[in-house]
Amino acid sequence: MAALDQFHTYAIHWDESETDYLIDGSPIITTPLGLSKPTPHAGISTLPTYVFLYSQDPTFFGGGRSPLLVDWVRAGAYPAQGSYTSCVQDAGEAVNWSRVALSASIPAQSGVVVESRTSQDGVAWSDWNATSAVASGVTVLSMTNPSGRYFQYRVIFSTANPTVTPEVETVESAYFGAQTVQILPATTFIAPGDVFPFHANVLDANGEKMVAYPTPVAWSVVNGGGTIDSNGQFTAGFTSGNFVDTVVAAIPGVQQGIATVTVGNAPIVTLQVCCNEAKEGIPVVLSAAVEPNPEHPPLYFQWDLNNNGEYNDATGATVEYSFPQEGDYPVAVLVTNSLGFTNTARTSVTVLNVAPLITSVNTNTPVKLGEEVIVDVMAVDVPADLLFYSFDWNDDGKFDVIDQPSNRALSSFATSGEHRIRVRVRDDGGGEALDAVVVRVESYMVFMPLTLR
Repeated sequence: MAALDQFHTYAIHWDESETDYLIDGSPIITTPLGLSKPTPHAGISTLPTYVFLYSQDPTFFGGGRSPLLVDWVRAGAYPAQGSYTSCVQDAGEAVNWSRVALSASIPAQSGVVVESRTSQDGVAWSDWNATSAVASGVTVLSMTNPSGRYFQYRVIFSTANPTVTPEVETVESAYFGAQTVQILPATTFIAPGDVFPFHANVLDANGEKMVAYPTPVAWSVVNGGGTIDSNGQFTAGFTSGNFVDTVVAAIPGVQQGIATVTVGNAPIVTLQVCCNEAKEGIPVVLSAAVEPNPEHPPLYFQWDLNNNGEYNDATGATVEYSFPQEGDYPVAVLVTNSLGFTNTARTSVTVLNVAPLITSVNTNTPVKLGEEVIVDVMAVDVPADLLFYSFDWNDDGKFDVIDQPSNRALSSFATSGEHRIRVRVRDDGGGEALDAVVVRVESYMVFMPLTLR
């Protein structure tokens, strides 16, 4: 039993199947009082629900008197859903209400969702924006509201079990005021007389964008290069050059944003491939030409020779490059001038196959009649090509061994004398080389013994 001179939480949980009695969250057994049945007791769903509070003189336990002091009483089943709407929070200026932290207890079959909204004047409010579900313990939620001076949140409680409910103990909201103006892009390249739109974001002290910030940005040009209107539309002048930190976007009390503008023209580039025929394994000369312009020098050339989109394979106006096999190969060059303007040129190089070359045909000639003839063919080609070997044992134009990967073959002859063997080497690009070799097959000499008769 619990001493009545201390505060305890007493609870009775009942449903259609049973009734449980708890003190400070722990179930109790009533048999020490002489009851015939311990808890839980069987539930009776047809009975109405009442809560009776009464106090009796606890003479049986201690002999003294103790009044019954009650802090709170709650009775009945929990509804499936309920909500709590906070009072309006005032930051005193437009801010980002970007974080809400809750300490909550979420039993099984129940849940909590937080909604929030903001306002600039406390009259016109944004729509309620819901966050993800809250978990038991401390949950930090990110808000997605427009920036505003005023903030309000709403907690939505739900349960699928009428005997349990989620509880929210504390709610803390955090906000961040405007700190910097960010110009996008921070640098741009523009031709003389062209128009380019700049954009400005207001960032809070947490580095996050402030949506619908109420104070407009004031645009200006301070170091030349062109003009800009109140919407951030920049019109370039006709003087080429780098105009550093020339575009300014400002808001009173907030760190201004700056951007650099380069006015000029991109180089006009053409790309040429030397020679009419490019062959595999043989260097090809590639050259890039740029139309003369006094604002261009110096020029920087970067090449993409393996078609991976990265210009890091070679540098210089003229380069040599070997393609491993026949085929069509896209190549590109990126040219950057002294102002930082870039342009590209592209072409395709058609590379032809190079036939293999037979360097030698070796045999084990001469051989005796009936012995195997061994033929070894030595050939060279570009490293990427695969070679295949064919052998025509009687040089009749019909190959007896066709396109085998081994360069060695064996045969034998039924007659003695000289035999011409033709060999062929092919690569996987269709190129081929032919050669021939003569082998000598000798007869065995048979000696018969002589006798006198």
